[in-house]
Amino acid sequence: MNREARLRNCCNVTNGSLRFVMRRLEKNFPDVRLVTTSQVGNILADLEDDKADATCDKRNVLLLDVREHNEFEVSHISGAEFIDFTESYSKQFRDAIAAIKKSRYNAKPDEKLNVFVYCAVGIRASLFTSGFQKYLERKQMIDGSSVDPENARADGDDTLPYTKLEFHVMEGCIYKWAFERRLMVDMGGNETSIVHRCSKLWGLLFLDKEYRDSTPVPWII
Repeated sequence: MNREARLRNCCNVTNGSLRFVMRRLEKNFPDVRLVTTSQVGNILADLEDDKADATCDKRNVLLLDVREHNEFEVSHISGAEFIDFTESYSKQFRDAIAAIKKSRYNAKPDEKLNVFVYCAVGIRASLFTSGFQKYLERKQMIDGSSVDPENARADGDDTLPYTKLEFHVMEGCIYKWAFERRLMVDMGGNETSIVHRCSKLWGLLFLDKEYRDSTPVPWII
């Protein structure tokens, strides 16, 4: 599905403010691949039902939630690894490397990992993904390779156990995911439909009342 078709498709499930942000992010981060909420949902459903072909890239999937901890506590996509956006970029990248290594400790040399990144609406996920891709590219130029299936085992070693990493930001992120009434869980693993507002303004702009968390938040971020 091309970008224009994806945007037309999302118009039925998101408000105008979120559609505007999604368009701006596509323009401002041309180096960031996108994946739709429907695509992620279908892949996760396949994995949950254990119907995915063992030879398919779908089985090598990692979800990264790039927000603040109080947002993650309210709700997140089940199975997502938390990356604290309040930390420095170097700490975020180290945590992402640790999550990637943990996702498949015994990866085979020919395997690829699909990394799906999300935040609230896409700004932080795009900043993180763009920066992390550049970080890995620089590392490859300096060290020869950031990916080493044979030697990416020791703690503190930041080589990665895959021959290829492919990053995608999920369009509309968790706000669009909530609009579509897809599965989210709280820290206790309980299903929920509530999302952290980030601020009162963001709650008004991007979330219908039924999805807004009631935790007190500032007017602006």
